[in-house]
Amino acid sequence: MSVSETAGTCVAARCPHPRRRVPIIGAVAVGLLAGMLLPGTGVEDDRLGPMADQVKEQLKDSGQEALEHGKAVVSETASTAVHAASQTAQEHGAELRHSAQGDAQTAREGISSR
Repeated sequence: MSVSETAGTCVAARCPHPRRRVPIIGAVAVGLLAGMLLPGTGVEDDRLGPMADQVKEQLKDSGQEALEHGKAVVSETASTAVHAASQTAQEHGAELRHSAQGDAQTAREGISSR
């Protein structure tokens, strides 16, 4: 199991709502990328050598995957929000139009009865 799969499983287990996972995934991605930017130490290079490079590369890939996934979730969430707002605006517009037509009819009847 890759690091990203493990992180995704842990995040999913603790937070079942996808919209709430976005900040967590983003924070993990930022943390991984920030760690990648820090220079390696001599002790790290001596003791871990090629294995450290391999782990760093895997973390870099996992961070990139998490970032892309976060972008996709944010995009989907924004699209859903725009659709919901549009639908709500149409519903309110229809209610307003119906109310205005009723008010106009009442006004016409009031004028006619005078």
